[in-house]
Amino acid sequence: MRQEEEMTSTNAMHDHMESSLSNEIVSDKIKKSTCTDNHQLNKLFTCQICQKGFSSSKILQNHELIHAGEKTNKCQICQKGFSRSSDLKKHQQTHTDEKTNKCQICQKGFSSSSYLKQHKLIHTGEQPFKCQICHKGFSSSSYLKQHQLIHTGEQPFKCDTCGKGLSYFSSLKQHQLVHTGEKPFKCDTCGKGLSNFSSMKKHLLVHTSEKLFKCQICQKGFTHSDYLKKHQLVHTGEKTFKCQICPKGFSYTSSLKQHQLVHTGEKTFKCQICQKGFSYASSLKQHQLVHTGEKPFKCQICQKGFSYASSLKQHQLLHTGEKPFICQICQKGFSRFHHLKQHQLVHTGEKTFKSVVPKRFCPIAPLSCFLVFGRPTG
Repeated sequence: MRQEEEMTSTNAMHDHMESSLSNEIVSDKIKKSTCTDNHQLNKLFTCQICQKGFSSSKILQNHELIHAGEKTNKCQICQKGFSRSSDLKKHQQTHTDEKTNKCQICQKGFSSSSYLKQHKLIHTGEQPFKCQICHKGFSSSSYLKQHQLIHTGEQPFKCDTCGKGLSYFSSLKQHQLVHTGEKPFKCDTCGKGLSNFSSMKKHLLVHTSEKLFKCQICQKGFTHSDYLKKHQLVHTGEKTFKCQICPKGFSYTSSLKQHQLVHTGEKTFKCQICQKGFSYASSLKQHQLVHTGEKPFKCQICQKGFSYASSLKQHQLLHTGEKPFICQICQKGFSRFHHLKQHQLVHTGEKTFKSVVPKRFCPIAPLSCFLVFGRPTG
């Protein structure tokens, strides 16, 4: 009898445990189901443009401002606009100079943790934001967005002065310096002012004499890659820039611009001493040596000095004996072009210098009795 009671008690406990366990499983399933349903309910409001879901209509409305381009949240200090109030709050920290988020590698400070996260990618080298067109990687989504404008051809930033469009806001700021004439970047070596930081970097190479960009044909070095590209046209013989007046071709746009002054007759570069005008700044510089008496171009053989490099080249032909200017009629060679011109008069029969015969000629009078005007003294 007692054994039966114990068995009944044991069965009852087992049933109770099974019931309890079953209830827990059901409860857990309900919780999970409720949790999933809550997440689904939390994102009932969907953006019709990008299909992103939101838990409230207000958050959705704020999000839609991004697509509309509206920036209703204005900074009271600098008047910069933002689509979201959260972005405005982040921005306002830049004015307070509070940079509590420090990079453990370089100790640089940031006003928000999100900026710090983006910065850390510089040290890791990660570029998680990829362009779908050219697959180029970027460390931040903002850099990717700017890059994508290259493919679309959009130039949303317009200059108020000349109407020129630019892809980036930073490019617009740099461009505006052209109109204002500002050159905020000063070279510590020579004091030269430049309008942007990239130009300053290029300029500094002039002082260091570094010529990292080498021509593979003649091994000539250049401080900038764009100078190397221009130089390479010398070897290819390309002259893509054509003059519309005389069809003469040039390798560089700058050379074409200078050449066009020949047709217009403009001489915008004036000498401050004698007021003589020149078409090119380089010609003016050479001319000014006449007034200063400087002769910076020295012959390595006889040490004679010259004001112009062209004069030195002509002089060197005396030492080498070269006569590059050849007469097409008799094949006689000359070391100078103007000597060739004078020689050619022999073949044409022209006489540029006319002898003056006096009206009254005295055959007895010696030559010394004549003046320059051909009149006898006696």
